[in-house]
Amino acid sequence: MDESLITKQLKDIGLVVKSIEILNGGQTWIHKYIIKTESDKYVLKANTTWDHKRLQEQMDIMRKLGEAETISICPIHDKPIDFKDGCGYVYKFVEGSILAGLMYQDCRISSYEYGKFVGKFHNLGKNIISSKRKTIPWKSTLKIIQRKLKQVETDIWENRETELIQSISDILHNNYDKCQSVKTHLIHNDLHPGNIIVSSQNEWTIIDMDGLGTGFIAMDLLADYWDKRNAIVTDEFLLGYESEYKLTKNEINSIPMLALLRVLNSINYFLSHPREAYEDQLARHINQIQLIKDFIG
Repeated sequence: MDESLITKQLKDIGLVVKSIEILNGGQTWIHKYIIKTESDKYVLKANTTWDHKRLQEQMDIMRKLGEAETISICPIHDKPIDFKDGCGYVYKFVEGSILAGLMYQDCRISSYEYGKFVGKFHNLGKNIISSKRKTIPWKSTLKIIQRKLKQVETDIWENRETELIQSISDILHNNYDKCQSVKTHLIHNDLHPGNIIVSSQNEWTIIDMDGLGTGFIAMDLLADYWDKRNAIVTDEFLLGYESEYKLTKNEINSIPMLALLRVLNSINYFLSHPREAYEDQLARHINQIQLIKDFIG
């Protein structure tokens, strides 16, 4: 993105830019920058695939969460900033350490504490988006992915995409009776310890909030699944979580199913992007599916 355009757009929301630092993580469709003014520091996050109306809805939710309690980033302006390709938003830079490092490397924070924080987030969210019962849409999601796989170059996958999809289909079909329908809820959609900042004063802040929306609550409970453990969600995490927000038996039973749906959604997401994005994901997805197979037995 052109820095002069960024400077002009940010001036329109009251920021006089002194310097711009690129903070991209390697994904060509995401643009992330640290913006420094005379007295403060901000983050601009933009995406070439974002829809203005959808981002507006997410920004409104972020502000409602901020009004309830400061546990997440909050845009400093009312409307999305439109660029030539896509749109974006600006929030105050959050000083601190990534929770993932504090949990898995330094071992300073337990799964119980993390679970308690996620429960607190969901407890706040229940007053923002009303819950509805909904059937897990795994069949429709599978069909979308199968169609996309026929349209993309998959030779580097060595035909393992067929094995991948069949494995998921078999597991979902054989275990679907464990959870006929579960409630939808306000969810982050990519909640894991890598998306939480902990300050030196032990204040926790959720970042990357642009996936906010209505979904299945268990999709936000899969942090240990992203870590290389043999459990999808540990008892310690659930104990902390349920000290803030109680899960029904049906919601707990739905976790393995929703873990698979999360893999499906991830495949679907990357297949919508350039080839270098989805090529790197195959091994990870196969490992994740194997973890869930082992968990379900």
